[in-house]
Amino acid sequence: MRPNTITILVLGVISLGTVHFLEKLAVGEGAPPAPFALGQTAVALAALIPVWLWKRTRTGLELWHSRRIGSLALIGVLASGVVVLLSIMALSHTSATHKGVIQAAYPMGTMVFAWLLLRERINLLGYVAATVIIAGLILMTSRGLNSTPNPGDWILIATIPLMGFTDAYSKKVLRDVPPVTVSLGRYLFGTLFLVGLLALVDLGSMRDLLPVWPQLLGAGLLSAQAMGFFYWAVKRIGPSLSAGFLASAPVVTVVLEWWWLDADFAVIQLLGVILVIGGAIVLARQHRVRAAEARG
Repeated sequence: MRPNTITILVLGVISLGTVHFLEKLAVGEGAPPAPFALGQTAVALAALIPVWLWKRTRTGLELWHSRRIGSLALIGVLASGVVVLLSIMALSHTSATHKGVIQAAYPMGTMVFAWLLLRERINLLGYVAATVIIAGLILMTSRGLNSTPNPGDWILIATIPLMGFTDAYSKKVLRDVPPVTVSLGRYLFGTLFLVGLLALVDLGSMRDLLPVWPQLLGAGLLSAQAMGFFYWAVKRIGPSLSAGFLASAPVVTVVLEWWWLDADFAVIQLLGVILVIGGAIVLARQHRVRAAEARG
């Protein structure tokens, strides 16, 4: 893995870990989850539009006439619509660290769907790393097998297959569409989905977000940065490795919750976080083998 790729992924880790923390701050201060999800996604979209337009003048990018417009819509509705909404709703019942750690399990779903959609497999050590991540996830959410996951944890667990599919499917789309267009399409269609949802269902008012506008702005901008870096990396090293590396974002969230909110974590929970991060790092170092290409 090249140094510039590592740098991009580290910045993505810091951005993503901070997003979890900002979302929890906002929900803790009374922000309604659905309007916050819409506002965060819309801010990310607004941040990406100038970047996309600038690149369009240089490389002739297109969006509406893309052969992949339907695929971009699917990625956007699932990743920046459904998953973002469910994840922020979950924060009413669980911590930002739990959110980050559970989302660190996304590489498990990504590996499954990368195998199904792309015929990509990872060597035995990669599966061992996946097992370690899952073990850490269990220790974290069960507090050392002393309790069951809370409702927020279950909501987040339900997003694992959704993001696994989305991350792997994005690799197919990236064969034809530049990363910046995938990022723009993701947030555009995620925003449109959430606008439609709020128009049909009373899930809160956008006016209720005024007290938490700094968190909203920060979460939106950092989300755009993290996902932009992620798709950039997927194009170069594949979905499994990219998702595995970003799985280490919970360490940033743990530090922020401990430093800012005086969060108290049991030793067994911290062990779970360490296992997740360690497994993610090992997973990120594995060499991908594409069965379809290898066998012709």
